[in-house]
Amino acid sequence: MSDAPISVPVDEPTEEQKARWAEDAKKSELITEVINELRTETEWMWGKVQQVNREATQNELVVLSNQFADLAAKCDAGAAKLTGAGIGSDVASLRACQNAANHARCAAQDAGEAAAYAPDNEAGVHNKMESVRSQMACVSVAIKEA
Repeated sequence: MSDAPISVPVDEPTEEQKARWAEDAKKSELITEVINELRTETEWMWGKVQQVNREATQNELVVLSNQFADLAAKCDAGAAKLTGAGIGSDVASLRACQNAANHARCAAQDAGEAAAYAPDNEAGVHNKMESVRSQMACVSVAIKEA
């Protein structure tokens, strides 16, 4: 038996493989950037939702509705960035952005409906705000699990 080292041939990556790996790394960085931005926005929005109570004014609820519409637009913009970079619908992060946008739109609608009840119908405001909180939970879960 020889003491000579064993030589195992290793295929060097092709230029095409290196380019694909570099492109995948860029996509991964973009996903991280988009999701981190949406996590920050989602946490901020949770704080806003927690501040609203059943005695909220009509104006406060309209502002909340507009903030949810803004969050939905940011989620849509995040999804557009990802698809623009060639990230397909089979990627969970893209679907998370889309789901979060849909739930944020529903929350905006519910907050707007709560504003219509204020200040005369506290029970109506309360019920709609429960729906807003539920939609916000869905937004949060979608983004946190992305």
